Amino acid sequence: MNIYQVTIKPQDLIVEAKEGEDLLSVQINAGLTPDAPCGGQGTCGKCLVDVLEGDAFRTVTACQYPVDRDLVIRLHEKKTFHILESGIRRELGTLEPQISDGYGAAFDIGTTSVVCYLLDLTDGHMAAKASMLNPQSQFGADVISRCEYAMEKGVEVLSSTIRKALNELIGQVCESSAIEKEQIRLITVVGNTCMHHLFMNIDPRPLTVVPYEAVMKEEITMKASEADLHVHPDALLQVLPNIAGFVGADTVGCLLATEFDTLEEISLMIDIGTNGEMVMGNKKRMIACSTAAGPAFEGARIECGMRGTEGAIDHVRLEGNRLVCHVLGELEENEAAGICGSGLMDAVAAALDAQIIDESGKIDEDCEQVFRLEGSNMPAIRLTERVYLSQKDIREVQLAKGAVAAGIELLAGTLGIKISDVRKIMIAGAFGNYMDPHSACRIGMIPPQLEDRIEMIGNAAGEGSIIATLNYLEFLRAEKIRKKAEFLELASSPDFQDTFVDNLLFE
Repeated sequence: MNIYQVTIKPQDLIVEAKEGEDLLSVQINAGLTPDAPCGGQGTCGKCLVDVLEGDAFRTVTACQYPVDRDLVIRLHEKKTFHILESGIRRELGTLEPQISDGYGAAFDIGTTSVVCYLLDLTDGHMAAKASMLNPQSQFGADVISRCEYAMEKGVEVLSSTIRKALNELIGQVCESSAIEKEQIRLITVVGNTCMHHLFMNIDPRPLTVVPYEAVMKEEITMKASEADLHVHPDALLQVLPNIAGFVGADTVGCLLATEFDTLEEISLMIDIGTNGEMVMGNKKRMIACSTAAGPAFEGARIECGMRGTEGAIDHVRLEGNRLVCHVLGELEENEAAGICGSGLMDAVAAALDAQIIDESGKIDEDCEQVFRLEGSNMPAIRLTERVYLSQKDIREVQLAKGAVAAGIELLAGTLGIKISDVRKIMIAGAFGNYMDPHSACRIGMIPPQLEDRIEMIGNAAGEGSIIATLNYLEFLRAEKIRKKAEFLELASSPDFQDTFVDNLLFE
């Protein structure tokens, strides 16, 4: 087999590659973190690089371009991505950390991003915080893609990637607060079940097959060094428990932050990310479920979809019969590079109001904003010169919102209550923080009668991790919450399919 040299610019890295190896794998093997929402399956078209052919560069899809000679490639500039670090604040009466001196590091390992909070264990103040995109995104934007990659290439690849990221963030917070890594004596981690398993180097295979069970649900306490975390040699690592296969420690963190187990009124907590976790109930009874909502709202399956970086359309409103777009970075409409989740939801809601889309989701081809895409001849709604919503994109939104709406309806049915009995809706997570509640209700993702009861609680999972770091009794409380929470497996519910189909319409 021939071996070729690939020169990667602008880093001027020169790496060896086997003949037939694709350029996405070349970047990963070189220690880079390319963006590959579909995990290299060739379906998203977003892992773009420029390849020098003759005297000019040509843009290609990295995962679909095999090495067949010495190559020079140029990586596209990465946009600055805004990561939600703050969330609902909950005052702790007393500080009772498991270790009472030095510093603690609380982590929220999300599918898209990772946040670290450095805490003084003696007085509870936050000394520093730092965040980064989850480098596992090079193996896929969603948890299923990463599970499949782990099953094919081994868990160790993803485990070492996220542990390296945590050590990098530890270095950043220590540098900004002028302390040594050895002063960190306690680490707490939350994350969804898949992120939990990959961090703990647990094979996620059971998450991908019926009955989609978590390998480990209980809380974990161990030495941080056993997880390759470079802090004090005797530092402890505590990991919050998982409720089910797709309702993880991050959801438990949210419940801890909101003190869900003490609520009198029927409430609903929703964390909409690459997966949509929900918990409904109060202190007497709480039921959790999970829906596959995120890929559309994270932009992975949307033709012009992108993350919430500069150049992304983040909000759309209807003025007269015109769809007016706001672009992150305060750019002009014609400078928009794509659309993120909050903009996508707004755009669909505005298109419904303008009757460009009917209740079935079909685009009206007689509207002046509608054109046909070259190649597929598919109808699409023009938002700007470069950004549009295709008919396929509308269907993706319907699938996502239908899944969330069905989950809410079935949770209420299982509790034996009416939707109107829900007195408060708490929306957690980055997407939920920036979405317009009216748009969420307009497209039917959240029941319209609950619009005035919606409250954004930000990164509540991160707040839960902070709370568990500063008070050991709260860490133990998380396990009690885990045991108390019932789990509703929507996939096995006899009513799910009919309820889901009913909620696909934009009524």
